[in-house]
Amino acid sequence: MDKFPGRSLYAVKANPSPSLLQILWEEGVTHYDVASIGEVRLVHETLPEAVLCFMHPVKAAEAIAEAYFEHGVKTFSLDTLEELEKIVEATSKDGAAATDLNLLVRLQVNNEHAKLSLGAKFGAQAEDVKALLFAARQASDALGICFHVGSQAMSPAAYAEAMGRVRDAIVEAAVTVDIVDVGGGFPSTYPGMEPRRSRPISTSSTRRSKRCQSAIRRSFGASRAVRCAPNMRACWSASKSAVAASCTSTTVPMAPCSTRRTSAGVTRSGS
Repeated sequence: MDKFPGRSLYAVKANPSPSLLQILWEEGVTHYDVASIGEVRLVHETLPEAVLCFMHPVKAAEAIAEAYFEHGVKTFSLDTLEELEKIVEATSKDGAAATDLNLLVRLQVNNEHAKLSLGAKFGAQAEDVKALLFAARQASDALGICFHVGSQAMSPAAYAEAMGRVRDAIVEAAVTVDIVDVGGGFPSTYPGMEPRRSRPISTSSTRRSKRCQSAIRRSFGASRAVRCAPNMRACWSASKSAVAASCTSTTVPMAPCSTRRTSAGVTRSGS
């Protein structure tokens, strides 16, 4: 994803090999999308200084507490008020709520451009978003919105449409949003499955990154950063030399990275 101006987070569920995680760290990947407490423990043990983002929208209270208090996780995603309340309670101590949480509300967006829809799996319903954003704003140090356009999103229009949904949600809720996570879904070409106007992978990814940037400028102005999660082929193309140099007997494909904001940024998550 050389053409994409922003930081990618590695989605650990793609390949949790400690050797691979170490390679990624040495290559400059400092942020990691974790989807379970097992992944939290693994990455924190392997890379103690890494920034972990717990991006599964439904988590056990015990997992949230351990992630926060023992492993320094500050970023959590959610798509219901019940999950928000669970996060707030699990990260409280002696009756005092945490003041350093980055909370990302996951929206349900249109997955019609994707070959594998994830729209019915996670994401807040339109009628619930306003109240959820408002409540999360009160509980967070940094408030974010995340979404996923589905796996194998065959048209860059998927991201522009989703960003329009994000803009509308922010306007309706009248809240300040610090983080926008643009999800994954960047497609690869498979037999009988070619992205619209299919081109070499670097060109195709560049077009999608530009479409995201254009949508963000229209929605939020020019001051926002962009984050994304490239697919397995894109990641492998970008980093195969580093992996090949360290892995002598096993070819280790790389998969979705994810993202989070720096300051008032726009990010991506791999779930």
